Amino acid sequence: MPTQCTVPFVSHKNLHMWKSWAEEWLEWTVNNWEAVDFSDESIFHPFGSDGMEWCWRKPGECLDPWFMKKKVKHGNGKVVVWGMITFYGVGHIVWIEGNLNKVLYCKILQDDLLGTYQDLGLDYHDCYFQQDNNLKHTSKLVQAWFHENHVNLLPWPPNSPDLNIIENIWDHLDH
Repeated sequence: MPTQCTVPFVSHKNLHMWKSWAEEWLEWTVNNWEAVDFSDESIFHPFGSDGMEWCWRKPGECLDPWFMKKKVKHGNGKVVVWGMITFYGVGHIVWIEGNLNKVLYCKILQDDLLGTYQDLGLDYHDCYFQQDNNLKHTSKLVQAWFHENHVNLLPWPPNSPDLNIIENIWDHLDH
C-alpha cells in the first residue's frame, strides 16, 4: 500500500492570495526582477540531518569506520544565518547566535542590508527588498525601520511556497 506524504495545509483564502499575487506581478520583465533583492534565514546542521538518513552496507561493513557516522554529544548543533542575494552579487551573511528577534533583525537590516547595498554600490531606493512574512519581519518595529529608511518592500503572499531564489544558495552551502 503506498504511503501518503504530508504537506502543509493551505486554505482557500491563501490559495486565492497566492493567485492574486502571481497575477499582480505577471507582467514584470527580467529587468524588473533584477531590482529585487531576496533575503532569508537558514539553519545548517553541521553534524547531522534534519530528517531520517539511511545507509546501505554490505555484511561485515557495519563497524568499518568509513561507514560510521560521527555524532556530537548533547545534540548535533546548528548554525543559523541570515543572508541576501541581489542581481549584482551575494550580500552579507550573518551568523545569528541564539534566537532571532525583531530587535536583532533591525540591527541586521541596519548593518548588513544597508552594508550590502553600500558594498555593491547600489542605491537601495532603486531596489525592492523581499522577505517572507515571519512575525519578526512584519513587527511594528521592523516596519517602522523600513519606513524610516525608505526601503521598498516587495509584497509577499502569506504562507507561500518558498519561491525565494536564495534557497538555491542555502542548498549549495548545505552540500
